[in-house]
Amino acid sequence: MKLADVIQKFAPISLQEMDAVSLQDRTDTKFAFSADSLPGLLDSIKDDYFLLEIVGKRSTDYQTLYYDTKNFELYLNHHNSKMNRYKTRFRRYVESNLNFFEVKFKSNKERTIKERHMTDEISMSLSEADKQLYMHITKLDPAILEPKVWVNYTRMTFVSKAKDERLTIDTNLHFQDPKDIDGSSTKLLKNLVIAEVKQPRISYKAPFMRIMRRTHMRTLSISKYCVGIIMLYPGIKQNNFKPKMLTIKKLTHGTN
Repeated sequence: MKLADVIQKFAPISLQEMDAVSLQDRTDTKFAFSADSLPGLLDSIKDDYFLLEIVGKRSTDYQTLYYDTKNFELYLNHHNSKMNRYKTRFRRYVESNLNFFEVKFKSNKERTIKERHMTDEISMSLSEADKQLYMHITKLDPAILEPKVWVNYTRMTFVSKAKDERLTIDTNLHFQDPKDIDGSSTKLLKNLVIAEVKQPRISYKAPFMRIMRRTHMRTLSISKYCVGIIMLYPGIKQNNFKPKMLTIKKLTHGTN
């Protein structure tokens, strides 16, 4: 069964139609598994979800530039399981040519809240508007932020036909140091799929969640940003992430 054939079985949904399920305040449930499993998993939910289609494409490219402090404070907050933590990034939706500056907040109640505004492009420095948004949300000084890692991937976005729910499937993950001009630092995670179910509140009755349970695939709370930092900055503290990185290594057969 080929992935390209399976995704054609889904009814399409446009970007404008999908905006009705924005879920900027939500719960996230993540899974990581081998790309070999993806066609069969998607075929089993083809009647339950729409699939986003943009300019005739059902998988779209994302480019994301994450910011952190010089000493990786935002990364270390995640590593140390600190609640009420933030991520800061620029994101480009390549096919639709849309760019946003975003600040994500993970609360101590396991909710993800995202605020953003549109920008002309991804920038290696923050504009005054970016700084104002960052200060408004975090109450922190944006002057201490600097670009740390590019996280680029291909995404399929599914929208439930029955519930307020989105499902994203990310493949072809690339990580690159922003200071690297020729791409020599690029790390690629082959064969890895990261799936994320976004809901107003967690429901294990959602079709994809049921399939994950039926196939005995466990949740894996994984941050693409943190994975990228570990792969590009080998001296960084990562003790608490070692079990997850070992799982990723097994799924990708140790390749990058």
